Amino acid sequence: MKLITHRIYLSILAVTAGMFCSCENSVEEINKVQISESYPEETTIDVELTYSDSGKVRAILKAPLLERYLTTRQFTELRKGVDIEFFNSEGVSETHLTANYARYYQRQGRMEAQNEVVVVNSQGDKLNTEHLVWDEKTRKIYSDAFVKIQTAKEIIYGDGLEADEDFTNFEIKEPKGILQLEDEDVQ
Repeated sequence: MKLITHRIYLSILAVTAGMFCSCENSVEEINKVQISESYPEETTIDVELTYSDSGKVRAILKAPLLERYLTTRQFTELRKGVDIEFFNSEGVSETHLTANYARYYQRQGRMEAQNEVVVVNSQGDKLNTEHLVWDEKTRKIYSDAFVKIQTAKEIIYGDGLEADEDFTNFEIKEPKGILQLEDEDVQ
């Protein structure tokens, strides 16, 4: 009986010692396994967010995928597209934006939309571009890319744009051409 107890004790001791010896990893091996900053900390699928200020709806954001990165840069990525409707203080829809990709930088208060960006204002004026930036602090939108703006009376082409955030007043930095529309041309 004493021999069996002694063998069990030695077996447990050998297994325990083996576990301690086999669980040693170098710092380099541990760093390989750690989660990289390139992975989101929060992921939401089929999201609809309502932004309000003082009890009034200011915007409704819809996206098939929202990923939030809480690293030193802190940003939200909408890599499968975004649809945002902005409302004025009376709750009336004032601007509508769609894009195939967007990224919002929380600390800077800046959103960048890319790939088939479309903005339509309350008058029906339509902006098409491949890259657009909205600066929350200055309440402006701008682009250095090619832009096409269609109003009720004309289509304007150019490079670069600056506008107020509701896209009612705009300036094309380098106009390339203006096409005047007749009433039957307007769709």
